[in-house]
Amino acid sequence: GIKSANWTTTLFSEVQLQANDTLIKLINADSAAQLWWANGEQLDAIGGNDTRFQTNHSGIISKYSGLNNHLLNFGMDYRTEEIKQAVFQGNWDAEILLQSSGNTLVPSTLGIEQGFWFPGDQIRDDLFPIVSREVISLHIQDTWQLTDNINLTLGSRYDDYNDIGSDISNRLGLVYNISSTSTFKVLYGEAFRAPTIAEVYQLPTSVSVGNINLKPEEIKTIDISWQQKWDNYQFILGYYDSHITDQIDRVAVPGSDFGSTRLQAQNFGSENLSGWELELKANPIENLMISAGFTHLNQYSNIGVPVDPAYLIVNYTFNQWNFNLNGYYHGRVISRVDEITKTVVTLNSFFKLNAAISFQLTDDIELYLKAENMLDESYTTYDEFSQLPNGLPERGRIISIGTRISF
Repeated sequence: GIKSANWTTTLFSEVQLQANDTLIKLINADSAAQLWWANGEQLDAIGGNDTRFQTNHSGIISKYSGLNNHLLNFGMDYRTEEIKQAVFQGNWDAEILLQSSGNTLVPSTLGIEQGFWFPGDQIRDDLFPIVSREVISLHIQDTWQLTDNINLTLGSRYDDYNDIGSDISNRLGLVYNISSTSTFKVLYGEAFRAPTIAEVYQLPTSVSVGNINLKPEEIKTIDISWQQKWDNYQFILGYYDSHITDQIDRVAVPGSDFGSTRLQAQNFGSENLSGWELELKANPIENLMISAGFTHLNQYSNIGVPVDPAYLIVNYTFNQWNFNLNGYYHGRVISRVDEITKTVVTLNSFFKLNAAISFQLTDDIELYLKAENMLDESYTTYDEFSQLPNGLPERGRIISIGTRISF
């Protein structure tokens, strides 16, 4: 970083490499002899994928405080995302599979080989093509102290994706400190959510498929909140109202095989979301912290969103001991709506209670006892990928004991 009387400038650069090398047993030996290997060999069918991703990110961030009652923040950054490899691998002979246009699977004599061809294909079937993306971003923000009790924040951000397009997002914030214990805020923000590389480019060789026509999702939100403190207690009441355009969601689309389906990200027009949020925090005695919250939704997504969720957390520390009790209420959820019959499938509400006790034996060693779902609640949760209309069954009471060691 570079510093002077009124300037602070930070230069940064980072490279992230992500490698996923996975192998699992696809079919056991008895079934593979009949269904997988063309020569009928009694051998487990092993398969997986080998993917390589790289992200390069660099930029500059500056702050300037030389103007009375103003703090300026601005900067720019450049990012590239690249899929370097995304191939299937397994214990089959890749050369024979290629020469037979994906019709002959026989065990490899070399171990694990890379490359897979579906029947009739002569071009290798990968998870992703070799593809890259470039992103240039610019931002500027001014925090203006209007009076001793009021400050105004104005900001704007420009993002340009070489494959998606560009967008300008603005923000505005007004903070009024009514007193040393009471604060009122009004915030307005715009956000630009570009589709991920996977959502755009994934090839139709897995459970998902990309959509090159996918547009960015944009959201505009107004947040109004009041925060009040009394000694060791704090109360926060907030209201939010959001408008989303070109909302991105995953839907099932027909696959290349007869009767099969895959998930694809698609744009679904506009949606309005709004609701009230209440949060209470308390520290009534030393080492005891209590936090509780409740949300009431006025407008929300019909599918997969719980109605009126709430939570409670109690944490107490005594010497090397820590005691934690936490629970949350999950309101009913609409899981599916049949487009033809209009039949609605609803998942029941539930309350899940958890507890944990830990003892700090040394600076580096901690012993713990945990109980999840203490009341042994029977419930299901919404999961868009499982395609289970009655929800994904969750586990009952779980008791665990263990040790955490820090190095």
